[in-house]
Amino acid sequence: MLVMNSEQIRKAEESAVLRGASFEEMMLKAGRNAAKEILKVFSGRENALIVCGKGKNGGDGFVVADVFAAEFQKVTVLLPLGEPADELSRKMLSKIQGRENIEIADLKKSDTESLEKAKAEIDKAQVIVDAVFGIGFSGAVKGDLAELINKINRSKAFVAAIDIPSGLLSDCGELTETYVKADLTLAMYALKPVHVLKPAADECKAVRIIDIGIGEPEENKDEFVFKTASPFEVASRFKKRPHDCHKGTCGTVLIVAGSYEMPGAAVLASKAASILGAGLVITAFPDKAYNAITSKLTEQVLLPLPSNENGRISKTAEEKLLSALKKADALLIGPGLGVDEDTEFIVKTLLSNTEIPTVLDADGINVISKNIDILKEVKAPLVLTPHPGEMSRLCRTDICEITADKRLAALKFTQKFSPTLVLKGSNTVISKQGKAQYINATGCPALARGGSGDLLCGMIAALMAGGMDEFESAVYAVYIHGLAGDYSARVFSETSAATELTLKCLPLLLSRFLYKAGAELEKEDFGAVFNPFDYMRAVLMQERGWHGDKESLRRDALL
Repeated sequence: MLVMNSEQIRKAEESAVLRGASFEEMMLKAGRNAAKEILKVFSGRENALIVCGKGKNGGDGFVVADVFAAEFQKVTVLLPLGEPADELSRKMLSKIQGRENIEIADLKKSDTESLEKAKAEIDKAQVIVDAVFGIGFSGAVKGDLAELINKINRSKAFVAAIDIPSGLLSDCGELTETYVKADLTLAMYALKPVHVLKPAADECKAVRIIDIGIGEPEENKDEFVFKTASPFEVASRFKKRPHDCHKGTCGTVLIVAGSYEMPGAAVLASKAASILGAGLVITAFPDKAYNAITSKLTEQVLLPLPSNENGRISKTAEEKLLSALKKADALLIGPGLGVDEDTEFIVKTLLSNTEIPTVLDADGINVISKNIDILKEVKAPLVLTPHPGEMSRLCRTDICEITADKRLAALKFTQKFSPTLVLKGSNTVISKQGKAQYINATGCPALARGGSGDLLCGMIAALMAGGMDEFESAVYAVYIHGLAGDYSARVFSETSAATELTLKCLPLLLSRFLYKAGAELEKEDFGAVFNPFDYMRAVLMQERGWHGDKESLRRDALL
């Protein structure tokens, strides 16, 4: 999915007008499709409240009110800022004036008790549509409107926001002091940065992209901010396996990892690779960690190697490793490996000899950070998976500079070096020369613990071994990894979702997320759904004819 900023959205609308569309047609389609989406997930039909601003967002709200008039017993349209200043919005308002079951309350023209009356309407409403501010909003919400928004946030109503929850800023992920906390956000035409970048993205909850009649955004690197994977895109990329497949055709991963001090890294990476579909996983590790590793791995092929005095892989293991490398379809180097003279030799030897897709993680990255030009000599497709600390060592810059703008740091790196870069953290960045930069939207603080990165690199390696190219493998593995963290947090809480528990959630998550895989999915039904848990519910809604109310939408996707 393309992510566009507010200026690009305006240009896209103006371009559509030049091609023959009209702003009125766009507003009508936007409002009608938004109403349609709300009615898909909301079952009550008594009282609806639409809060409309003075601009085009308010105009969309008036169109929603027009549709709702045929669905609800009573529709209240609240104008907290007075009548619209936008001419087209005034026209849409005139169309609903005088309707039998629509009441319009202009707080700027009402008596001194109007604010209390508005609060009373909020208490009565089953569904509230926020159509106050859109992409043009800046600054902060103050006064009576702030009081009303806080009242909406405390209400029991289902809250749907048109384009952006009012009070949030379109082009960034920052939180403001006062904003609408939506249950459903209806993004007009395309995603904006606020729908993807955390922490603001978390306040948009379920997000759906609304067709406004000007077609889908076209990919042009100069015309969008970045891309992000959608649940439909990820799920549809996984095809059903042929009946005659076997472990050899599903890909073999060689994992070179672990040490006496950190045996768990090899275990986690190996298990994650198996769960993500690798037909065979060969785990190479120092023999001093034999008991700790072999007691946890049952289906992987074990390759214990000579250890040095530090309990790490000795350089004398070179021949065995190169022999194993010939049997593999993908290579992972680094988790828990440790850094010393022997492991430096092993990492450099493998990088010099590999021609298969390779993931370099953790201590593998720390080794090459001493001489980063090694990357220019690697012949194989390569993925690097640094966290900000490792990235700062790679770039030889302060970690604060990396965390201040991860997108820029990743872009600068990939302009100089060819590997795919996965810069981890909140909104992980996936970047590569010649590719659109991806910002991942899944994941939560449940993943902020040791071992999370080991899962991720094993997952990337498995997808590459299965035949997916290195950039796609990185994008989709990062998405699924983040979603596993989200899923685990829902089951165990962010505090208690240890990495082993997240790993255990992964198979169940995949079985539900890939509920209808590949060609069985229809883009027109699921292509506009952005929130992965909402996506899973939408699949089940279609499958079972199920419709939910506010509580159903909020509950876990453990169906």
